[in-house]
Amino acid sequence: MNKSTRKSAPSEDATENNMIYLDHEQCAYFKLPYFDRSGAKWVIASEILSSKSQGYDKHHQSILAPLGELPMLIYRDEQTCPGWYNVTS
Repeated sequence: MNKSTRKSAPSEDATENNMIYLDHEQCAYFKLPYFDRSGAKWVIASEILSSKSQGYDKHHQSILAPLGELPMLIYRDEQTCPGWYNVTS
């Protein structure tokens, strides 16, 4: 992770679980909130993976790539930092 991502990221332990980060542009594209903690949506994993203009790091790839064209539920709750989403497939 770069320093700007790390500042908004949850603890390292949390990012090792099934959490992914969506930047402002991705949230707008998928019509998901960046700050509001009530966002949830079914999305295709490969669409999220390909939507990151600079590509994702190994952590994100390890979550998203195996799911391929499968739908996954991404959601935010009161414990997630801005832009971070829990993943359930």
